[in-house]
Amino acid sequence: MLEGRGVIGAIYHQFQRISDVASVAEAVYRLKQRDPPLLRNLHCVYWSLSRDSPEWYDRNGENGHPPPPFYIDFVRAGSRDGWRWKAIESYNRVKNSCEINWLDPEPDRESNDYDVYTRELQSIQEDVFCFEGFHQPPTEEEYKRVCEEYYGI
Repeated sequence: MLEGRGVIGAIYHQFQRISDVASVAEAVYRLKQRDPPLLRNLHCVYWSLSRDSPEWYDRNGENGHPPPPFYIDFVRAGSRDGWRWKAIESYNRVKNSCEINWLDPEPDRESNDYDVYTRELQSIQEDVFCFEGFHQPPTEEEYKRVCEEYYGI
């Protein structure tokens, strides 16, 4: 995996814009397809939205609300790869995630991989609840509304 401070797509990269993540994720994924050993562990990527980003906002102060989903999580279900925005609580525990942005097409329903894909996908999606329907972090206003609607606080 790419290393180095300030290198776009490096292991610990912080993005200034939410909209920049999709193109970098796709480029890194294309590299992985060409040279699998180079990018063997996409689950060891620690990308996030920079606190200096104009799109960053703080967690809603209400008790029990999840933090905003400002971290990137690469996922794999069967042979299908994707990535999503996630909220992280203490100890890097995923608390709540956005929907998956897929990098591969869904396996054919008749293939042997389809059952594995659906089983693993179900497990991956267990932490998508209040950000369901979002493929990227909500705006601050949307975040507050979702937290109030979902948690009733």
